[in-house]
This record gives sequence, structure tokens and C-alpha cells, in this order.
Amino acid sequence: MSELETIPVQEGRRVPQVSSDDRFEIYAQAWFLRLEEAVLDDFPVTQALMGEERWLETLKDYFLAHPSRSFSIVDCSPEFVSFVQRSPKFAHEPWIFEMAQVEDRFAQTFYGPDTQIWETSQLAALSPEAAAELPIGLQSGVSFFKVNWDLLSLQAQHEAGQKLEPQKKPQSLMIYRKGYSPSLVQVASDEEFAFLKSCEAAPTLGELAERFADSPSSDHWIAWLTHWASQGVLCPKNDLLRNEP
Repeated sequence: MSELETIPVQEGRRVPQVSSDDRFEIYAQAWFLRLEEAVLDDFPVTQALMGEERWLETLKDYFLAHPSRSFSIVDCSPEFVSFVQRSPKFAHEPWIFEMAQVEDRFAQTFYGPDTQIWETSQLAALSPEAAAELPIGLQSGVSFFKVNWDLLSLQAQHEAGQKLEPQKKPQSLMIYRKGYSPSLVQVASDEEFAFLKSCEAAPTLGELAERFADSPSSDHWIAWLTHWASQGVLCPKNDLLRNEP
């Protein structure tokens, strides 16, 4: 910034006279810092994995390539994850992209609509025929990830203020929203993960029964249905059994 001149004001006090170019630079720097703060809110572990210097460099490169066009600062980084994925800086650190995509989806779920818990006990009010035709799908905000790195441990290390140590450990993760709060969890088994993923297509209860009747999951899928409905993950995809508001 150029050397500041001063102009006299009342009672002998003096204030700096800033040129229009210098004022613009100040505003631009302040706006970038505000954008950086907003993105950091959504990607705290990603930032820690990158380190402060690479994080700021990446953000500057990102906003030069993708200027924010939204009136809301919440929507200032819609292409950030794909930008990180394409960046040669992180080609040998795949856990950074995996963490970024999970944190991005977690933030979207946080800002999304609240969910309403479905009570599966309502099924008792239906005839067997009607129950078999009931489509079961996912609540809004549910996302699935198959990752190769132990993201949950990285998240726990960050929250504890510990050194982040990426470890290769495949995980089946799910993000969902229960009431006001989003959660990131590891699904216990591949079979349970497959069951939940199958509900993306909103199959009927009858179709689910047929699909899992002769599988290793035949004794578990009803328990999974009941549990994940109680957690705000599964719900009927018509109005037949939706709870009253």
C-alpha cells in the first residue's frame, strides 16, 4: 500500500487520507478474509490437513477461478470440492479430497431442512397387502460415501487438538439429519450399507422382503429398517404413514 497522506481536522487531530485504489485493496482483502472464514466453517479438518499456507493458496486460486456469484456467503464455494480433486497439489494426498467431499456434504445437510421421525409402529394399522406396497425411501439430507481413509479418526484427532495422522482404512460412511442436527457415522457392515443404499430407489416393503429373504441379511433387515427410521434416515415415500406435524 502507498504511503498515507494526512489532512487536518478539527482541534488539530489528523486522520489518514487513503486513495481510492488503496481503499479498494482494503475492501478486497477484507472480503477475501470473510470468504475464507465462511469456507473454513465448512471445511475445518480439510484446512488442518492442508496446512495454513496451502489452504490460503488454494482458496485464492479457487476464488480467482470461481468468483462467488451468490448473494449469500453460505453459497460461496459450490465448486470447491471438485477444485481440490483436480488440484495437482494434493494428487499424492487422496485423504484430503475424501475429507473435503464429506465435510461439504455435512455442511449442506446442516443447512438443509429438519427431518421428521417416522414411527414404524404405524405399520400395524395397515393390512398386509397395503404394507407390502408401501414405498420406503431416504429422508432428505442422507448421503453415502465409500472412502479409503479413516476419516472418522482424523475428525476425532482434529477435535482433540492432536496431530492428524491419515491411515488407510476403508469405511462405509453415512451422513443424515435427525431433527436439527446432522451426523456422520460409519455403517456397521457391508450388508447394512447395501440395504440402506437400496432404499435410494424407494422400493416397497414387499420388494425389500423379496430382495433380502434369501440373503445373509434375512434376519437383520427389519431391525435395520426400524433402527434407521428412528434415526431420521428412512421414511415412507407417500403420505400414508407420515406423522402429523
